[in-house]
Amino acid sequence: MTKTCERFWTTILALALSVGAAWAQQKDPRVNPPAAPQQPESTSKASQEGPGTPATGTSTATPDSRPLSGAELFTLGQMGRSRNYVLVSGDFFETADTNSGVNGSGTNWNAVSSFAGHIELHRLWSRYELMTDYLGGGSIYKDSSGLNSTFHQFGLTQKISWPRWSLKLNDYLGYLPESSFGFLGFNSGLGGIGVNLVNANTLGSLPNANPLFIPNQTIFTTHAQRLSNTVLGEVDYKISPRSSFTATGAYEILHFSGASFLNSNNAVFRTGYNHDFTARDSMALIYGFSRFRFVGSRQNIDDHSVQLAYGRRLTGRLALQLSAGPEIQRVSNPVSGSGRRLTWTAQGGLQYRLRRSTLAISYAKYLASGSGVLNGAQADSVQMIVGRQLSRMWSGYLDAGFARNTALQGTTTRTNAAFNTWYGGFNLGRPLGRYTNLYFNYYLQRQTGTDPSSCITGGVCSTSLLRHHFGVGVNFHSRPYRLD
Repeated sequence: MTKTCERFWTTILALALSVGAAWAQQKDPRVNPPAAPQQPESTSKASQEGPGTPATGTSTATPDSRPLSGAELFTLGQMGRSRNYVLVSGDFFETADTNSGVNGSGTNWNAVSSFAGHIELHRLWSRYELMTDYLGGGSIYKDSSGLNSTFHQFGLTQKISWPRWSLKLNDYLGYLPESSFGFLGFNSGLGGIGVNLVNANTLGSLPNANPLFIPNQTIFTTHAQRLSNTVLGEVDYKISPRSSFTATGAYEILHFSGASFLNSNNAVFRTGYNHDFTARDSMALIYGFSRFRFVGSRQNIDDHSVQLAYGRRLTGRLALQLSAGPEIQRVSNPVSGSGRRLTWTAQGGLQYRLRRSTLAISYAKYLASGSGVLNGAQADSVQMIVGRQLSRMWSGYLDAGFARNTALQGTTTRTNAAFNTWYGGFNLGRPLGRYTNLYFNYYLQRQTGTDPSSCITGGVCSTSLLRHHFGVGVNFHSRPYRLD
């Protein structure tokens, strides 16, 4: 066994001994019995207060009111949490990484210590709603100090509502050392803390924003700090109690610290007409336009699409939406000329909740920037999380994703360049006390490519990647602090 492995398992043993006493107490229900689920407040004070006054209560189940043609996927609705709160948590996590350089399929064990802090704020007035979410931390590699890195993710949503009009402003920012595709579950085990970024599903790594509005990073690359940011504005207008119109505009950037990566900018416009046939079922007709630009290149990619969408919502139980339609892609290259291509695009999302289990799935087929590797790509991606309460103390979830990125014709001489990317793993956790949790996880990364020369320039990625990740962590969190 190498010195790195010895140090890793020594750290794990010390961590296990340090929490042993707390675990022993937790096992004995006479000392620290499991807390019964608390019933959320069933009344709301917001309706009793005047305009501009902070709302203080919650209802047991507030239906999701997002329009079908908007920038965000449906959710199960607001369930059992105070509307005005601040939540703070922190993590320490130890992992063993078989491929810390994210390159090739060889085995090179490395022990990694990660730490993170998370703060979430939700503030609601009668007409205004503010949500902010920040996660930040760092990773220290025992045998590769050059890989030491920090990670930051920030989300902000401001909503303003009038009787017929509503305005939503969003900013999604990420500063990560690796691809964001499965990052929260893989790099540091932070999926165990239940992070709920403004642009994320409550289960962790599934994005709640439509993938058209998030810079694509579904190709695994070597370590390189990258900045991704989306600034988004959405206007909704209620034509009648059952019909509405939406218009959304966004500007996205994906910039890398390495000179060999391809930096990109993207402008998106999307508009649609929504109609609710019943209290549960709705349909929409959507038009979308995207324009990609690559820094240092005169190559442009434009995209027009029309989609028909269907949605169904059962508050607290089911949230489903599907959309599909034709798409016209136009590649403009001052060297090889311009070309058009007719294809199709589709997006879908499903959340389903049972008494002890929750399932979330998302799928997307769309035009993407190429993840810093390709000058544009046709991307197909699917992600899934299944969470379950296994016993009175133990809970866990399975997390998996797959993406295929294919180079667009006219954007590269490597016409057969394509990447198949997988990630998957599981997380098991249990409480050690009222404000402390212990969790274990395992994750796998795998990537293959049809054209190895696609990654030769600058060594930005690998077409034969295999990586395993084992870890254990402790989470410390506060109770939600009410802002009433």
